[in-house]
Amino acid sequence: MKILKFLFIMSIPAMLSSCGTKTDVVNQPEEAVTFVHTVFFWLNDSVSEADRADFEKGMVELGTIEVIKKYYYGEPALTNRDVVDNTYDYGWIVHFASAADEETYQNHPTHLAFIDKYKHLWKQVKVYDTLLK
Repeated sequence: MKILKFLFIMSIPAMLSSCGTKTDVVNQPEEAVTFVHTVFFWLNDSVSEADRADFEKGMVELGTIEVIKKYYYGEPALTNRDVVDNTYDYGWIVHFASAADEETYQNHPTHLAFIDKYKHLWKQVKVYDTLLK
């Protein structure tokens, strides 16, 4: 029994080294995100699949704006709970290091061109901005 206990104790470092670690993340910290900009788009009923595909390309292009730390876009998950609003067509979620960076984004030529190019596709837009603590 002592031999089994000894072998088990000796195998712990090997087991731990085979597990994923986050040391690479710790050594290369991500810039802090303090501002999250969330936009929901309700598209017109007449929007075609080609228009939707072009709209998605437009969101990807928006993601190239240099002050954006991370961005995500997608369609509703269609979860079924009373508190969930899944009536929108697309969600656009953007992370910024600061409120000042979000303001830069708002006035960036790529963002203004996106609005000009695609505003005819949507019937409603809702924005929720969040300062993280």
